[in-house]
Amino acid sequence: MNADYGTVTVSFGQAYEVKRLIDELAQIDVDSGREDSHKYWYSWLYRKFKVTSYKTIPLAKFEAVISWLRQQNAINRKKLRRPVNPLWRNKTYGAIYGRWRQLGFQKEAIYAFAFERLNLNSPISSLTELGEQNLKKLYGIVFRMKSFK
Repeated sequence: MNADYGTVTVSFGQAYEVKRLIDELAQIDVDSGREDSHKYWYSWLYRKFKVTSYKTIPLAKFEAVISWLRQQNAINRKKLRRPVNPLWRNKTYGAIYGRWRQLGFQKEAIYAFAFERLNLNSPISSLTELGEQNLKKLYGIVFRMKSFK
């Protein structure tokens, strides 16, 4: 609790999660050949959520902060596609599998789904078999799907 304002703020663990996500965003910039952007991301976070430190984020705003940071991570992942394609592919695989599980499907079902939806010539047994365009297309399809839970 912030004694000055009577506002309940994030715990140390929650503040660490915010820091970790900002570190990931800055690392995307470094990996893609840009300069370290920690300062940029912290400034944007502070302006957007009207706080002076990630440690003083009101508890009521924590979920919104985490959601926004994850969204920024997904948006900025594309910076890796050309300069560090293997890293972009690995992050994209992870995002697809994560969303697929979130939708309530078993991991193995994604291969038949990809074969059908992408009109592939032959079945696949791994997302690594997809070309860059089909991987990007599958990512878009899976993330536009609505959860039935």
